Amino acid sequence: MDRAQFGKNPTTGIFETYPNGNPKIPSSATRFITNRDQLNTINRAENIFNATGDVTLAERPITFDYLIGEGYKKTSLAYGQSYSAQVWFRNGSPVTAFPIWGQ
Repeated sequence: MDRAQFGKNPTTGIFETYPNGNPKIPSSATRFITNRDQLNTINRAENIFNATGDVTLAERPITFDYLIGEGYKKTSLAYGQSYSAQVWFRNGSPVTAFPIWGQ
């Protein structure tokens, strides 16, 4: 919750800020329930990209029929669960994957 509330990086423990001193708070702070769910998301998106060559299609949300993620909303710090995830690509390779809060 420190990430969603104060901008604390969970890996480094550093409170990240913008040059004006305001905390860098993500739009939502989510995580995959398991690394297998994260890997499945990335593999599905890569398969779509490899089959179509269309990065826009590969970056569309991927919906699962089971719970894959959880996290907190930026503005209200409300807890939410995720049944869908998204992968962003750069130069044809995935660069990040994340559960979509509340979906």
